[in-house]
Amino acid sequence: MHRFLFASKVAIFHLLGSITIAAILAFLVFKVWYPYPLSEVTGSFELFWLVVGIDVICGPLLTLLLASPKKSKREMIVDLSLIILIQLSAFCYGMYHVFEARPVVVAFEVDRLRVLTPEDIDKSELSKAPEGYQQLPKFSHFFVGTRSARDGDDTLDAISKSLVGFDVGQRPSWWVPYKDEISTIKSRSLSIKSLSQYLNKDQKALLEKSVEKTGVSSEELFAIPLTTPKSTDWTALLDQKMQLVGIAPIDMFKIQDSIKKDDNKK
Repeated sequence: MHRFLFASKVAIFHLLGSITIAAILAFLVFKVWYPYPLSEVTGSFELFWLVVGIDVICGPLLTLLLASPKKSKREMIVDLSLIILIQLSAFCYGMYHVFEARPVVVAFEVDRLRVLTPEDIDKSELSKAPEGYQQLPKFSHFFVGTRSARDGDDTLDAISKSLVGFDVGQRPSWWVPYKDEISTIKSRSLSIKSLSQYLNKDQKALLEKSVEKTGVSSEELFAIPLTTPKSTDWTALLDQKMQLVGIAPIDMFKIQDSIKKDDNKK
């Protein structure tokens, strides 16, 4: 019992330290790398919580098993150092992958917003991006628009690059300042009222919930498709200035198909 009480005391201190580190990392992830509303559509939280969960549980548990008052101070230091080293290695591995999967660019591309991670972008073209967009941010993200093809050669280049996985939104040489595309974005968007006409009961409930989270009146919001590297089943909610204020779990591409069919019937 004496050993258990001693080990429990050490394990509790270890647990508190692990929770403190996890809380700091959670702030970095949820407030800096994955701020709302982009946190709604990224899929890296599972890895983060898995790593944090394993570390917070396994580290103190190993301490509970290994700590003993019969061990010398040197033995205790060696044991705890090894446990902490294992924890830090797991934390660093997990956080590296969370960092690499963070959204760094949101690009307007033809009729949608595309959320991009560092690996989605053709980094060889960053030097050709407009001034201010030639480096990917480490602690934030930025919005860009995309230009039209200048000539036939430009069109062929866009097609050839898309065949190897890089659409124009993923190519810095095609980026333009987001503010230059505001009128185009608005013309490609739907009002919430127009969008609601094509939704079923469940989808309307999802949309209403998402609109409520924005804190903006539905009359002042616009909707446009939003895609991520892993999914196209999202709708971006934009305010009057075409700034992203919310995201709804609705596949707007299907809605656009329905609208086109109705237009063709007229």
